[in-house]
Amino acid sequence: MNVTKRTAPAVLAVWALAMLSGCELFYPSETIRYRMTVTVDTPDGPRTGSSVVESTIKAGTRFGDASGIQFRLRGEAVAVPLPNGRVLFALLRPEESGDAAFYHARLMERAACGEGQPTVQPNPALCGSAQWTTFRPWAREQELSAEIGASIYPMLVTFRDLADPTSVARVDPVNLAASFGVGYRLKRITVQMTGENMTTGIEKRLGWLGQHPEPSLNPDHGQRDFSLPATLHHGDFRQGEY
Repeated sequence: MNVTKRTAPAVLAVWALAMLSGCELFYPSETIRYRMTVTVDTPDGPRTGSSVVESTIKAGTRFGDASGIQFRLRGEAVAVPLPNGRVLFALLRPEESGDAAFYHARLMERAACGEGQPTVQPNPALCGSAQWTTFRPWAREQELSAEIGASIYPMLVTFRDLADPTSVARVDPVNLAASFGVGYRLKRITVQMTGENMTTGIEKRLGWLGQHPEPSLNPDHGQRDFSLPATLHHGDFRQGEY
């Protein structure tokens, strides 16, 4: 092809577009947003809190046994104000140990495919960690909602003093009364696909909250300290720029 100075910019633009299309073809990505809502029965009636988070999965180059899959999470924990003045937080991380971004990458799919009660039952072919490129568009189209099962609950915590991060305490999802008193019970946790803006403002409750991922809630902890304040990080409450 004879490329002149006049046609060179157009040729470069076409080449760049082709390269971009090729990247999307070979390294697809899927981003979804969903609202997590936590409902608690209290002596004064039900109380709810919710948060919209954004989860992205992007394919990449494989290196040996490494899949090349990348996970990104943006959003913040759910805060449920209770009538006794306390606040229940459903963190970004799972109840069991694990990475928050990876947890949210599969949360909707796991809730729909056997570990929850979805509003629409997916075809089994859409289920599984490798099916995200088909499951996520389907979930978006269906505006899927699901009540999540206890096996995939987020970690629940509270603070004896919201101004003191080291006062954090774990909350047993099957025994909220142990943390808050008689009459408190976790009713349900749901996730609902949405196109709404991500929730912000958790720093108004937790004025000490810094940037993900460091420090821990107790940055002065010793090397052998595996208590909750030592092992929880600011990134368990908020991640990403938005």
